[in-house]
Amino acid sequence: LEAFRDLAQRARAVLCVTLPARLSSLYQTARVAADTFRRERPDIEVRVVDSGTVAMAQGFVALAAARAARAGEGLEGAVQAAQAVVSRVRLVAVLDTVHYLAKGGRIAWTTAWVASLLSVKPVVEVAQGEVRPTGPVRSRASGIERMLNYMAEHAGQRPVHVGIMHGNVPQEAERLRARVLERFRCVEVLVNELTPVMGMYAGPGALGLAFYPEE
Repeated sequence: LEAFRDLAQRARAVLCVTLPARLSSLYQTARVAADTFRRERPDIEVRVVDSGTVAMAQGFVALAAARAARAGEGLEGAVQAAQAVVSRVRLVAVLDTVHYLAKGGRIAWTTAWVASLLSVKPVVEVAQGEVRPTGPVRSRASGIERMLNYMAEHAGQRPVHVGIMHGNVPQEAERLRARVLERFRCVEVLVNELTPVMGMYAGPGALGLAFYPEE
């Protein structure tokens, strides 16, 4: 609520892009705060959008809205731009371990236990607000190939926006960036380190791709 009040000092409308309702209570909290704020300030338009995803994939949703707003499309145009990316954006990552996902309650402990026994590298996707395994691989190199093939399957040769995320492995992230630029028609490629919150779930050494193709 305080965030809405602060933004209202500098804007005529507010768009809040949240984590998925299936993974976090933030979406519902934002909706309640928005309803309260509308009663306080009926002159300020407020909308809340569930991004359906996390990390840089969520960032792409917010960027699309911001770019629409900068182009003068207004609140409804920004909402439409955000929702268009929600329907296309995907995230896939290779992790060193599923221990942190299990510890954070995102997957079952039995899955983490089996994965540790088999000494495999989990590859996961975030889709429709859920963390889903795409299947384990035997090596990190195989996991990176899995991610690139996943991106090829869903983006093809369409122009694509790409975000590369890493858990304190910047050199690997740069090598992945080079491979992405070589293989795909990239509109932009952004490289960033996972935030502490995301790192808590993904664990050190995580490497991921967030992307969405243009229509």
